[in-house]
Amino acid sequence: MATNTITALGAGSGIDIKALAQSLTDAEGTPAKAVINKKIAQSTANISGYAALKFVVGNLKTAFADLKNQSSFNSIAPTNSQPTALSVVASTTAATGSHTVSVTTLAAAQRNISAGFATAGTAMNGSVPFSLSLSVHGAPAKSIAVTETTPEGVVAAINRAALGVTAQLVNTGDATAPYKIMVKGNTGVANDFTLKSDNGSSGITATTTQGAAGVNETSSVAFGTALTAGQSVTIGGLTYTSTGNTSTTELAAAFASLANGAITGAGTGTGTYSGTLSGFATGVAAGSTVSAKSVTSSDVTFSTGVTAGQTVTIGGLTYTPTADATKEQIAAAFASLANGATTGPSTALGTYTGTLSGFSTGVVNGSTVIADSSTTGDVTDIQTLGTAVTGLDFGTVLQTSANAALTVNGVAVTSSTNSIEGAISGATLNLSTVTTTPLTLNFSRDTTNVKAKLQTLVTAYNDAISMLNVVSDPKSTVETYGATLVGSSTVLSVRNQMRAMVMGDSSSPAGGLTALRDLGISVDRTGVLQLDDAKLDIALNTKFDSVVTMLSSNRENQSTFSTLSAGVAGDSVKKLTALLDATGSLTTQNTNAAAKISAYNKELAKLETRLATILARYNKQLIAMDSIVGQTNSMRTGLTATFDGMMAAYTNK
Repeated sequence: MATNTITALGAGSGIDIKALAQSLTDAEGTPAKAVINKKIAQSTANISGYAALKFVVGNLKTAFADLKNQSSFNSIAPTNSQPTALSVVASTTAATGSHTVSVTTLAAAQRNISAGFATAGTAMNGSVPFSLSLSVHGAPAKSIAVTETTPEGVVAAINRAALGVTAQLVNTGDATAPYKIMVKGNTGVANDFTLKSDNGSSGITATTTQGAAGVNETSSVAFGTALTAGQSVTIGGLTYTSTGNTSTTELAAAFASLANGAITGAGTGTGTYSGTLSGFATGVAAGSTVSAKSVTSSDVTFSTGVTAGQTVTIGGLTYTPTADATKEQIAAAFASLANGATTGPSTALGTYTGTLSGFSTGVVNGSTVIADSSTTGDVTDIQTLGTAVTGLDFGTVLQTSANAALTVNGVAVTSSTNSIEGAISGATLNLSTVTTTPLTLNFSRDTTNVKAKLQTLVTAYNDAISMLNVVSDPKSTVETYGATLVGSSTVLSVRNQMRAMVMGDSSSPAGGLTALRDLGISVDRTGVLQLDDAKLDIALNTKFDSVVTMLSSNRENQSTFSTLSAGVAGDSVKKLTALLDATGSLTTQNTNAAAKISAYNKELAKLETRLATILARYNKQLIAMDSIVGQTNSMRTGLTATFDGMMAAYTNK
C-alpha cells in the first residue's frame, strides 16, 4: 500500500497534512475558479449563439441576393410543337415571343472505314513503323507517326495526334476479318478530310497546295525526310536521284531553280536528274519547301441564260445556241474545250465560231466554268511520293460531312454543328431531326421561378426570426444555441433591422408597388412572415416589370459599396453584408467573446499558479506544526515514564 509521505512525517499529530493543505487551498480557490469558469461558459455560449445568427442571417442574405439582379427575373419557358425535331435552351437574355423553324439538313461528320483485320493486334507493314498523312478540308497534310503497327496502334496514334479526327476500332463480326478502323471528323463541310498511309519505303511524303481561282497560283512541295544514296523523288516528270546523302533543304534547293523542260538543276546536294520537268515556271526554295508558280485559273459564271440566236464569246470562241439555253447549259458548252477547239459537247444545241485560246482544260460547276489558262499545265493537289501500307486503306466513305441548314423566322441559317446559337437571340437550338413541316417555338415568361425565390425569402426570414427567439429566450431548452444570447442588445438590433427590410418601402417603387406587402408578403401578430400566393400572382401577371423594378431597381451586379438605389432586395443585401462582414456587429461580437475566453483562461492560469503557491505554503506550515506536536508528544511520553519510574521506586511497585 502506498504511503503518504507528508502523513508519515506528521506521525506526531496523526493528521493527514497533505489532505488538510489541499482542503484549505480548495476552500480559497474553488469559488474563484467557479466564477471564471462560469464566465468562460457564458462566452462560449455567446460564440455559439452568434455563429447561429450568422448562419441564418447569411441564408437571408442569399435569399435577397437571388432577387437583386434584373437578370434574376428573365426566366423564359419555351414550348415546342415538335420536341423530337429539336430542343431549345433559353438563357436569361431571351425575350418572349413566337418563332417558326424548319430544319432542312443536319450537320454531319465525315466517317471513313478501313478494310478488315483478323485481330485487333494484327501486325502491319512487317511490324516496321510507318506514318499517316491527314489533310483536313484540303489543308496541307500533317503526318501522324504510327509506332505500334497494329489496328489498335493506328487508333491510338490518330487519337493521340488530336488533329481534328478521332478513331475507334469496330468489331463487325465478320468471320475472317472483323476488325475495322473507323475514322470520324468534326461536323461541318469545312471538316472533310483525306487520310492515307505511307509505308516509309521512299521516306518522302510531299503535298502541294493550289491557290484560289482567278489568281496566279503556286504549288508548295514540303520534304519531310532526307534522301540516302540511291533514293529518288519525282516532281512534275523530273526525277532526282541522290548519289550521297541529300538533306531536305538541299532537296528543295535542287528543284528550286528549275523550269519547264529542265533536266539539270542547281545541285546543291549530290544527285542526278532524269526526265523532263513540267508544270513549273519558276521555283523558290524556303528551307525544306520548294514553291513553284504553276497555273492561272479562270472562272466564268453565267447569271442568265440566252435565247436562240444570241451569242456568248470566251477566249476568242463564240458560241451561238440554236435554241434557248440555260446558264448551266452555256457553262457545259465551254467546260470540255481546250486550246484551238472549234466544236463542243452536245449538252446544248448550238454552233461555235472562232478559235478558243488560253484554256487547257475546263471544269463545269453549275453555271460556272473553271478553266486552266496557263500553258504549263496543272499540278496535282495532293501528291504522295510513297507506297501505302498493304491492307490499310481508308478510302471507304460511310458518311460525308455536311452543314446544318434551317430556316428561322424566314431567314436561312447554316451551321457546322447541330447546336445553333444566335439564330434566336438568347436561345440555343439543338437539332435532332429534319422537319417535314415548320415547327413553332413559343417563349413565354416563367413566373414560377420568381415565386419560388420569394417563398425562399419568406422561409429564410422566418428561420432567422426563430433562431433569434431561441438564443434570446432564457427558458429555451434547445441544445447548443438555446438561451445563449439572453439580454443581448445585438439580438434586438438584428431583429429590428430584419423587420425594416421586409416592412419598409423600396428605394425604387414602380407601377404602384412600393414594398413587399404589395406582393402579398406580410408579418402576422407573432412576427412570422407570410406570403399571399393569389396577391403575388396578380402582381406578377399584371405588373411584372414593376415587380422587377421594385425589387432590383433594374440593377445588375451592383456593388455593395454603391450609393445608388438597389430596390428592396439590393438594399437588403447591402445591410446584411454590413452585418456579416469583418466589422459588422455579429462578427465583432463573436470576436469579442473569443477574446474574453482567452483573457479568462489567462486569469485561470494565474489563479492556478497562485493556488499552487498557497498549497506549498500550507504544506510547509502544517509540517512545522506537526513537528512541534510530535516533539510535545515525545516530551509527554518521556515525563510520564520518568514519573512512573519514580513512583515505582517510592512504592516498591
